[in-house]
Amino acid sequence: MRQRIILIIAVAALLVALHTPFLRMPLHWDELGQFVPSALDLYHDGSWVTTTTQPNIHPPGLSVYLAAVWTFTGYSILATRLAMLAMAAVGVYLAFLLAIRLARGTEGAPAFAAVAFLLAAPMFYTQSMMAVLDMPAMVFTVLALLLFYDERYRACALACTALVVLKETALTTPLVLGAWLWFRDGRRKDAIWFALPAVALAGWLAVL
Repeated sequence: MRQRIILIIAVAALLVALHTPFLRMPLHWDELGQFVPSALDLYHDGSWVTTTTQPNIHPPGLSVYLAAVWTFTGYSILATRLAMLAMAAVGVYLAFLLAIRLARGTEGAPAFAAVAFLLAAPMFYTQSMMAVLDMPAMVFTVLALLLFYDERYRACALACTALVVLKETALTTPLVLGAWLWFRDGRRKDAIWFALPAVALAGWLAVL
């Protein structure tokens, strides 16, 4: 566990170093138009449904994360960028573990190459510091896949629930995993757990 934490911290330090010129960059229109105001409403007033911008279907997962961070740091662009980079570091670490899992028996060190390409990808580079949904959704998708491969189905369903609470369109992930267990493996008791994300999303829609 200690080595894992050290590795995540090292990745986070690398990401911060790579993004140093942009850590105080003004908020992008999507951040400023939806996600940061929604998080600020939760941070200041405890409002789950935003009142300072137009509410939409996006669940409040990102708002909860940012509001929790701001509780300790106070709100600022720098704190927001660093919070997203910290989550991105966890995503890089999980991608590394998934690459190891998928490349078992392969010669060389393909997992390191996978991480290198991820870090070099322009989409990941920009998304990793932005307060938008795509990078956090990637993190929990990779976590869900790892848990699914390890046959930790209940934990996987919980990861999928967190994923759907972040991004509603990610509901396709637990639906596919649950269908795989139901129809291909016949593990229907395990498959039922993958209905939990849909229940969570329905609860959010009821609140909205």
